[in-house]
Amino acid sequence: MNLMEWVRAGRIHTASLTMPLALIGYVYGGGSDWVKGLLWLVFGLIFHYSGFLQNNVHDYMYDLKDPHKQHFPLVRGTIKLKHAFIVAYTGVIGVSVIPFILGGIPSLSVYIFGTLIPGTIYNLFSKKTLLKPIPISICFPTIPLASYLSASPVIDIKIIVLVLTFVATMLYQIGYSGELKDIDRAEKNILRSIGSTKWVAVYAIAIKTSNILIAAYLLYLNLDGLSITNIVIIGMFVITAVAIAELLYQQIYDYIKWTEHSWDRNQALKNMSFMEIFSYILIIVASANVLGILYAPLWIILPILWFITFNRVIFGTKLFPKV
Repeated sequence: MNLMEWVRAGRIHTASLTMPLALIGYVYGGGSDWVKGLLWLVFGLIFHYSGFLQNNVHDYMYDLKDPHKQHFPLVRGTIKLKHAFIVAYTGVIGVSVIPFILGGIPSLSVYIFGTLIPGTIYNLFSKKTLLKPIPISICFPTIPLASYLSASPVIDIKIIVLVLTFVATMLYQIGYSGELKDIDRAEKNILRSIGSTKWVAVYAIAIKTSNILIAAYLLYLNLDGLSITNIVIIGMFVITAVAIAELLYQQIYDYIKWTEHSWDRNQALKNMSFMEIFSYILIIVASANVLGILYAPLWIILPILWFITFNRVIFGTKLFPKV
């Protein structure tokens, strides 16, 4: 068995975002037990790996026809489809033990009905419907709610806004970036269905602007006055938002170049990766006072190092995956 092929199959490079996603809700709930925090990180890693492996299993017939996916282990036959199926479903079901142990029925219920079922629906039907961003934008954003409930039984406005921020982030990531990445594939595609460059731009701007505004409200909720520290946080938030606006322009331009038959898919993947990274940074900056001003930079640096390291190990690239 080639271990690296199994690592590739679960797209472990972006677990750097799912793992902190699982931990941040626990911190928002006031959790401070390092063992529980570590278990939520383990949960994030297992769910991420199993969920993306599940996605590869159900995308298999489509990936066979995609020239950009010929290096995928399932497509190359280095991993058998039935073995991947068993590992994927064992993982997404078996990992439910962790939220049950840490948060009892409330955390388990959120995982099953908010994460597991919507995620499976997405993996089963994402190539067959234009509504694909909806289930996946429920799946991942409810993970912090599950971990939050393991630390606090009372749901407050901050965790609600945090979840909504992740919802908007995922809607853009899947509904625009993901659709642009796969725009040449045969399955249903939102951007191709919209057709008009003007309306594609409006669509992208509306989602990402909503994302930034919800994150700004989260920042507001987490501020406690205008201390020097908070002014620095606000400044970092503005800088990050401006970077996102520039990347938004670049991604819209990527679509325009596609319509002109002159786009560079590798460059589009780089822009997609940078957008994903800066959208994550925006949430961490907005949450700096909750995470701890000294710890917040680690929430940014460590996931980026993970992302770069595994991109290099798995794909031989630094900043963009071969997906």
